[in-house]
Amino acid sequence: MTGRGPANSPSWPGLSRPSTSWREQSSFVGLQVLSSAEKSSRGTVEFIACYQRGDGPAQSHHERSQFRKYKGRWYFSEGETVD
Repeated sequence: MTGRGPANSPSWPGLSRPSTSWREQSSFVGLQVLSSAEKSSRGTVEFIACYQRGDGPAQSHHERSQFRKYKGRWYFSEGETVD
């Protein structure tokens, strides 16, 4: 996966999204999905996204994200950083 990536993902209707300024200044260079689970209309994905800001070193972001299914489509609802 390359490009801007998750910054363009739709969020759950009515929820505000966290600031995306750091994502808008980054180029995504990789994505590793560690696990995923689905139960009814809720889902969880744990991943590590690799990105680079300008000419700086590659960095990673480890997150566990929650999704909700609404009218047959999945929407991001919240995420937590994994240390």
